[in-house]
Amino acid sequence: MGFSRRLPRNVVILLAAASLLSAPALAQTQTPPAPPLVKLNVTVLDRQNQPVTGLRQEDFQVVEGGKPQSVSFFSQEEAPLSYGLVIDASGSMRTQIGKVVLAAQNIIRGNKPEDETFIVSFVSSDNIVTLQELTGNKSQLLSALNLLRVEGGQTALIDAIYTSADYLDKHRRDNARNTLILVTDGEDRNSYYKQEQLFSKLRKTRVQIFIIGLIYKLENDNGGIARKSTREAAQSLLDRLAKETGGVAFYPKNDKALESAAGELMLSLRPQYVIGFVPTTPAKSGQYRKVEVTVTSPDDKNKRKVITQGGYVAP
Repeated sequence: MGFSRRLPRNVVILLAAASLLSAPALAQTQTPPAPPLVKLNVTVLDRQNQPVTGLRQEDFQVVEGGKPQSVSFFSQEEAPLSYGLVIDASGSMRTQIGKVVLAAQNIIRGNKPEDETFIVSFVSSDNIVTLQELTGNKSQLLSALNLLRVEGGQTALIDAIYTSADYLDKHRRDNARNTLILVTDGEDRNSYYKQEQLFSKLRKTRVQIFIIGLIYKLENDNGGIARKSTREAAQSLLDRLAKETGGVAFYPKNDKALESAAGELMLSLRPQYVIGFVPTTPAKSGQYRKVEVTVTSPDDKNKRKVITQGGYVAP
């Protein structure tokens, strides 16, 4: 035999009224979460491509979606580097590979104790090889460079960047500057991934790319109206990689200039500021927001180049 209990009618009415009154009260206590702080790694260079130090928080201006943002976080501490050396070992690099190895050795010798590096050699989509996993051991890194071999194949530049960015993202150190140093002539012949897939990946991982573009030996053939020349197409891709990720592309004019280009690259990579802002208009999760950062210059003679990410994907 079941058991049931009927409440008096006036009690039922009181309970119903109480539930109606409590619902708005609960809604009023729930406030939407504050937008997360967006942090940007920023490097500032002068006309001679030398780092500009000593800037203050108030010297930086941030614009997102056409709206000025207030810089609420500022740091001048030099973060450790966590980077990949991604080296083109395709046949077109055969005459330059010796100089490339020397430049890579100098980059690694400049590592500080807290820095970590991995090395990737690439040719075709099925020949992208990690010569050395992420490590701070300089001896292991220098030894790995001796394994570099030039081989024939259809160059898969986009695939090499995509897989290297994915590897770095999986081994990300939040307190480090996560970057790729790409050494290539910029020619992509047969990648699995398309350009827009690559840039979507780079926006999500926020990996910065610094480039030594050895395009001077590529043919500057007349591409006509239908297409760019080989050299123009290569530089266009490398310029976009650097600009959108907040890196820099260096184009040495000959083999002798390669070593100095590597030195300039490391100067650009090492000094940095970190600035942060809370967006005035919250972004939807997964939405890409473009950001522009400028620096106040006291006069036009000392114009400054700001290097930072071109945007971010909202978490």
